[in-house]
Amino acid sequence: MVRVGVHCPVNKALSSVIDWAKEIQSNTAQYFLQNPHTYQPRKVTRKEWNSFYRMATTEGISPIFIHAPYVVNLCSTNESVREKSAIVIQNLLHVIEDKPDTYLIVHVGYHGGSSFESGFLRFRESLNSIQGTFAIHKLVIENSAGQTNAMGGSLEELSCLLDAFPGMGVCMDTAHLWGFGITPKDNTLHRVLSGWQDQQRLRVIHLNNSKDELGSKKDHHAKLNQGRISEDDLKSFAKVFQQIPFILETPKNSLEEDSEQIRIFKQWFY
Repeated sequence: MVRVGVHCPVNKALSSVIDWAKEIQSNTAQYFLQNPHTYQPRKVTRKEWNSFYRMATTEGISPIFIHAPYVVNLCSTNESVREKSAIVIQNLLHVIEDKPDTYLIVHVGYHGGSSFESGFLRFRESLNSIQGTFAIHKLVIENSAGQTNAMGGSLEELSCLLDAFPGMGVCMDTAHLWGFGITPKDNTLHRVLSGWQDQQRLRVIHLNNSKDELGSKKDHHAKLNQGRISEDDLKSFAKVFQQIPFILETPKNSLEEDSEQIRIFKQWFY
């Protein structure tokens, strides 16, 4: 069974994520557990967690992906930012360490104009302060579109990061790949992703179209059928990697727009 979902909004109760996922007829989900623009954690009671996972199990929604806040930067030249970022990741990994089939997605971060090598050392130091205490295998790094000073845009950089932490997974975003200059039909991309899939490192695909030109180093998502990436190319890519869960992060103002994107995706397969 192909697993597809969207980034769901969260209201006062976490159960709103499952309600949204159920309503749009998806079978996996992603959400922010806390405000994506702050380091402040959200307090969730054990009762709320239990209710959330009961609903997820009942509705067959799995796996669950939590997206780390955008402010997290484990590669920053600012030590205070790195420390606060590490605490956020540590807290979120602690939250999900006993949760079934749940993963934490994080952007690698920005090296601040130093270099990938310097940023990599800071990233490794940040994660080493966490590794051993919490389950790094639940952590999933996401590729970037190659914006100024962004880490993890190229397949080579991602491979370097994954090699440093054998248990860590990877999330590939098709809009970010496009922004970096890699099309969904790129042969090298398929070879590398197939290798990561065989190693069980490729945990999720963010399937998005893009409003930007190929290689623009920009990150503006578009709906599956409305961007600059050929819908046929996205469809072919999804069919090749259909064993991997897909999360759609396409623009929306309503639940109905998510439902329409899920419908379009499913038409590719059924």
